[in-house]
Amino acid sequence: MATPCAPLLVQPINTRATFRLSEPLFQGEMAVVQIQRNKNRRYRAGDSPAISGIYKVTHLAHRGAHEVMVIAGEELPACRTCKNQVRFLLVRPVTHVTHDWDLAGPISLMQQAA
Repeated sequence: MATPCAPLLVQPINTRATFRLSEPLFQGEMAVVQIQRNKNRRYRAGDSPAISGIYKVTHLAHRGAHEVMVIAGEELPACRTCKNQVRFLLVRPVTHVTHDWDLAGPISLMQQAA
């Protein structure tokens, strides 16, 4: 079983952007595999993505695609119009402010820095 680690820097395929994962994943190749797998996966209403980030939302026909912020582990909602036909695709992982070590680390460390 892999050992959890601190957030990793990952260079995804087909882009020059470097992603900083908000959630601790696993060391080495497992982190890269998880990003690649989630990068191409289309999520449905009711799914809970493992990676926080910007997701492209595609509706059945009533609205054009748009982007939203999704927090890892939260359940994706259904659309009010197209219901469960809505799909979500990871555009790029981002760190949520409450998951960032420097901004939301243990209170004892933050008080020492003050």
